[in-house]
Amino acid sequence: MIPVVIAFGLVQSVILYFAYIPTIRRNFEIQVGEADLRYGLLHVRDNAEAIAFYGGEAAERSHIGARLDALVRKKLSLVFYSALAVVGAAAS
Repeated sequence: MIPVVIAFGLVQSVILYFAYIPTIRRNFEIQVGEADLRYGLLHVRDNAEAIAFYGGEAAERSHIGARLDALVRKKLSLVFYSALAVVGAAAS
């Protein structure tokens, strides 16, 4: 009985290890996306006068919106994958 329990624990550990590797990658992508969004907001704040003078509000709004949309998609992807990993771990 003890070898079966040890084997089960090892198999479950290996499965969870490979299941959480994409989670680590997604967390890194989220960090990069957050940094990109912060950079975009800082760029707008630093160049607000020039943006207003040349009428670039719409362009900057679309750039910031695209960065925000990408970040939200990445975060939702992490949430759904994490939920699947938890359900998978609970099922085993």
